[in-house]
Amino acid sequence: MKRRGRVAVLLVSILIAVGIAMAVTRELERRACRTYYVDLIGLDPGRATLDARKAIGRGDLHVVTVNGYGTEAPGVGGYWPAFTAVVGEQNLAGTSDVIRCKEHDRLNSRARLYAEAYNAEVLSQIARNGDKRTRDALEAAERWPAGGGDRAVRAAAAGKVR
Repeated sequence: MKRRGRVAVLLVSILIAVGIAMAVTRELERRACRTYYVDLIGLDPGRATLDARKAIGRGDLHVVTVNGYGTEAPGVGGYWPAFTAVVGEQNLAGTSDVIRCKEHDRLNSRARLYAEAYNAEVLSQIARNGDKRTRDALEAAERWPAGGGDRAVRAAAAGKVR
């Protein structure tokens, strides 16, 4: 009987140790995941248009990019790197196609919505009031590749439109 009692105590002890280890592991994973998305916490897609208008008011026409399989500029069609060569870009650190946890997934989706709304406001402003060089760069990027390809995009970025 003593042997069965010892085995039972040992099994219970092992189960408690495994439970504690699992709880600690979950907490460590949660904390580690937070390092991937800490920069995304304050992004509010509802404020993107206001943020864009403030930047535009300072003369800053950059677009916002997010990371996926590669870097993307949501809402900017065509060959957007040629366009950002003229207006600049701000990348949202913490976005990724490698999702670390549910919260990272949620914030990554919000970051994409933020970028789409922000970029839509910037593109709208450029269409209404942008200078010729900026409008030409956007137009060349949107025509990519049908509009003359690389040469047209580089010419627009350099301010030498064909």
